[in-house]
Amino acid sequence: MTTRGTAGAPQNIFGVVTGSASALQFPDRPAIQAKLQARAGNLSIVSVGNAVDNAVFQIQSGETTDWFEIDNLSELWYSNPSGTADAVVWWVQR
Repeated sequence: MTTRGTAGAPQNIFGVVTGSASALQFPDRPAIQAKLQARAGNLSIVSVGNAVDNAVFQIQSGETTDWFEIDNLSELWYSNPSGTADAVVWWVQR
């Protein structure tokens, strides 16, 4: 699912990625800032990092990050032990 703001206003783009036991890259979405939320029903912690093996922070079930600056969401990778049972909602503004 993707939505965009009106012309001249910041564009808001939303999406969902399904968890993975192996690290996966977030989708290619140019951004100024982003926010992530682990779905409330997630079974495990989601690790997010800037490389396959570099977890920068972890998101617990139902937790939402603060806004953070990023040029493209694809700069981040994610993984979680529960695999496809979990999901992360992402929101970028550009």
